[in-house]
Amino acid sequence: MELGKQITEKCKRLPLAIVGVAGLLAKKEKRQEQWKQVAEMNFRKTMISLLITLWMAKGFVKQIEDRTLEDVAESYLWI
Repeated sequence: MELGKQITEKCKRLPLAIVGVAGLLAKKEKRQEQWKQVAEMNFRKTMISLLITLWMAKGFVKQIEDRTLEDVAESYLWI
């Protein structure tokens, strides 16, 4: 299967996931090896990371005492 289609399938055809991965690819060199790395990565962890970054950028995550914003956002996911 061609790499682009493989990546799309791993994203489960979810638009936000596809846009997030496209953002990753846009920052990488335009070489097949780079796309292979993206195709082989753990998409669940990557999508969670992108979601947390989006929440922080939009101001949905509020600082709690001495915890990092990332820790607070992760706690939102497991409630």
